[in-house]
Amino acid sequence: MNTCSNCGSQLSKMDRFCPSCGQEVLSDVSNNVENTNSEQVVGIVSDVKVKEGMLKYRGIFLIVTSENVVFFYSNRKIEKEIMDAFAKTLEGKGFKERLKENLSASNRLSPFFKDKSIADILALSPESFAIKLQDIVKVKFPGMLTFGSKKNTVKVTIETIREKHELYFDPQGNLIPEAKRIFKEAMPEKVA
Repeated sequence: MNTCSNCGSQLSKMDRFCPSCGQEVLSDVSNNVENTNSEQVVGIVSDVKVKEGMLKYRGIFLIVTSENVVFFYSNRKIEKEIMDAFAKTLEGKGFKERLKENLSASNRLSPFFKDKSIADILALSPESFAIKLQDIVKVKFPGMLTFGSKKNTVKVTIETIREKHELYFDPQGNLIPEAKRIFKEAMPEKVA
């Protein structure tokens, strides 16, 4: 177990900040995730945005497992590898089958991530990080949304024992219900 360089408090492997003094824990994030054979991917949500400035958003993937939520920051190289892996799964399938597969983001992303451990996924992108499900206090989804909403984005908040993460979704798609389903499957008691 690590200790805080500022106050000496005990830190868990997943701590990004000291729970006592708030000091940022400087360590390789991929080492903070324990690989377990029992960890299963519950679902993958694409086209999620995080705010990086006043009017600047960045797209990420959320990979929800039986033990973690991974905030995966992609790049063009990784996105090409994802699409290449997905294209291989479509070989030999008919038009209707390919169309059905293409409609689900999880179907497009799963072939790329399926054989990778959480540590391997985090190692692909140094900005990515994981949050243990046990550290999540609540995942707050918006109330009733009307189709054709004029809002540019809809905010979903993941509250942990230390911080809040705000995620932004396009209100026109079906990503919010899909994300809610995935989170409810992974941690039903924490989804509001």
